[in-house]
Formats: sequence, structure tokens, C-alpha cells
Amino acid sequence: MRRRCIFAAILIAKAGFTSAVIASPAERTEIVDGAPALVKYIPGDTNKPLVVFIPGAGHLARIAYGGPGARDTDFLAYWLHRQGYGFLAISYPLGTTPTMSPGVPAFSITDWGRQAAEITHDTVATNHLEGHVILLGWSMGGRILEPYAEASLAGELKLDLFVSLASTPGFDHHAAPPNVEVSAAGYARIPGATGAMERELSYQDRLNGHVIIDTESYERDYIGDTPVGLTGWGLKYTPKGFVEDQWPDINVALLYDFARLPLTAALYGDSPLDPIHALADRANWGFILTNVLSAKMRATVSPGKFTDEQWKAVSELIAKAPSQLSAHVHGDHFFFVGEKGARETASLIATMELKTQNLLKDLSSTMSRREP
Repeated sequence: MRRRCIFAAILIAKAGFTSAVIASPAERTEIVDGAPALVKYIPGDTNKPLVVFIPGAGHLARIAYGGPGARDTDFLAYWLHRQGYGFLAISYPLGTTPTMSPGVPAFSITDWGRQAAEITHDTVATNHLEGHVILLGWSMGGRILEPYAEASLAGELKLDLFVSLASTPGFDHHAAPPNVEVSAAGYARIPGATGAMERELSYQDRLNGHVIIDTESYERDYIGDTPVGLTGWGLKYTPKGFVEDQWPDINVALLYDFARLPLTAALYGDSPLDPIHALADRANWGFILTNVLSAKMRATVSPGKFTDEQWKAVSELIAKAPSQLSAHVHGDHFFFVGEKGARETASLIATMELKTQNLLKDLSSTMSRREP
């Protein structure tokens, strides 16, 4: 076990922060292998899986549970808690002040998976949980699936399901924005990106009839600069700046070992403000789901031993799975922010857990069936 120092978090002390988000323990900062993570745990029904939330680029996990002064009902954590789930939010090292210290600009996607899995394992052990996990990845957070799944094996976690929240899978690589900058702390910064995100949050405001996160709070309490190694841009940090390095993206984030991955579900918005996810997420995560189911099936029974009836039934179950384990929520990239979307998203996560269980039972029953 890697050494870890755990600190009680007195966060945003200069701004006089006190948390009002649900009656739960305060945020804390954990240091794993020298890298900080902002963590919030909300206990739930110990008979249910622990829901673990991983945020996207440039954002703290507060986007799922609310920052200082936020309405708890506007955030996903509140409604998951109402569903009975325990909730664990893990923010990777982000270029913020004074929250995330020390700075680790060379933080890699492997580091990210290990950090999140170790914090999950520690939370499970400390709170005497069963170890079953539903992992939520938002936006860039989808890229953590492969390294988290690998690291979770060492921690004996039971990764039951991954739910994409408008997230990017590990096989999706793209060029860095032409205006990306290296911050003073060595993180990636994109001038103007905040404005685009604030426009999408304003759309969520209109859907919910009130301001969910005002501009000042958003820029102070929710966002920061991102370690470039997490982004999928094929860049890595050096003391002299960012340099091209495609290997970590190809070798670590790429989803190739389907047998060890959990089943995947996809939730996404329906707004043209987020066209890539609205149009492609069902297909992207459905591709992964189909391969995961195929790998699990082949690891259980040789397809050559199926009867014609069994093979037809198994094929139909797997073919239908991407449609059954995907759904849209009215909204944009932040569809789960605001009471309407947060409540619906929490309900859909519970539904996806049940559908996953039923699908696995149906597959097992079909594969074990024998001719009279």
C-alpha cells in the first residue's frame, strides 16, 4: 500500500467557506503518492454500491455536489443520496488556489486511475463497505475507466458498472486547442474556455428557472487548470513546456482489455450545445459495452458449445444492450446540474444498475440452459 497522508480540509479559508451541502462530513484533501485530491464522502445504504464521481477537464468534483452557498437540491449527490447510495467525489489535482496543493503538473492518467482507486479502497475499508462500486465519469472523466479498472483489481474493489455522463472514452484522442497555454504552475490552460462553459450553465439555469452557479462562484469554487497528461491531446509536461507524447494515451487510456472492464451505460444531454456527446455517446459507449459483454461471454462458455437457440438468444441480448443501457436527459454538457436534471440523472443511474443486473442474469440463464 502506498503511503498516504490525510488532512482535514479547511477549504477556501480565505473566502470563509463552510459547507452547506447535505448533512455530511466536510471536504478533505488527501495526498496519494505526493499528489493532492479533494474528496467528499456522503454515507448511504451499505447494501448498495458506492457511487464514485470523477469530474472532467478543468473542474472540481463539486460540479456534482455543489460548492459554497449552493442549493443541495441542484446537484447530483443530493438525489443519489435520496436513492440510498453512498457518494464519493474525487477531484484530481487541479491548478486552483489555495485548494489543491502541492502542484503536480506531470500527473499522468496512470496516476489518476491509481489515486482514485486507492481513495475509493480507503473509503470502503474505513466505512466497512462491501466494495461494490458504480463509477461515474463526466466529460474527460470517461478516460479514467481503463486505469481505474486496472488499479481497482489490486484494491479488491468490485467495479459493477461505469456510467458515462457525457464523457469521452479512452480511444477518443484529438489535437490540443491551438491556444492552450502552460500556466505558471505547469498546468494546461485554455483562454476563453470558461466563457463557453458558462453559456452552457446559463442554459441549465433557464431550464431550472434560477441561477444554479453564479459566474463569480463558478470561477472561484469550481474550476482550475488541468494536468495536460489527462486530456488526451498527446502532450506531456516538461519543465520547458509541453511536448508531444502519444504513448500514454495509446497504452494506458485505450480500452483494449475488455474482459476486466465493467459493463458501461451512457447518459447524455440532448442539446445542440453539446453535439458530440448528444450524437455519439450511445454509439461510443455501446461499442465498449458490446465488447465487454462479448469478452465476458467467451470467458464463461465457448460459443461453439451453444445450441442454435442459445446463440440466437445470447446474440439478441448483447445486440439490444447498448439501447437498453443508454438514455438522454434534457440539457447540455451540464445536464445533471440543476434540480430537474440532477433528479432525473440519479433516477436513471439507479435504473441502469437494475438493468445491468437483469441483463447479466438473463445472459447467465441463457448460457447455462441445456437441451432436454
